[in-house]
Amino acid sequence: MIRDGANDLPKCNELYQMTDKKNVLLIDYLLSPREVRGLTKYAKFVITGRMHLAVMSLINFKPVIIFESQGKVKGLAELFQIQDLIFENDNIDSENFMKVVDDLIETFKRLLDNN
Repeated sequence: MIRDGANDLPKCNELYQMTDKKNVLLIDYLLSPREVRGLTKYAKFVITGRMHLAVMSLINFKPVIIFESQGKVKGLAELFQIQDLIFENDNIDSENFMKVVDDLIETFKRLLDNN
């Protein structure tokens, strides 16, 4: 979400800086809902602070890591039993975050290998 008062871009950029950037796409401009659905369809996993993007990701069977910028994402995570993939917006350290990302990638690879 990029707008006055509800701008996720600084947090997304902070998370992006924690990665190796090799296979990471940072979207720093507004997309249409159709474009967002297309991105989630082809993503390996999604990192977001927004409920609608998390829902679109889950609809496309993509793992999602959520940084909590809204209270409703916590309820969504509880519904899908992915509470361990929620980070409090002001409490993200690079070591812990990258461990969760690495664990998520490994789990997803194992699931794909078993199908």
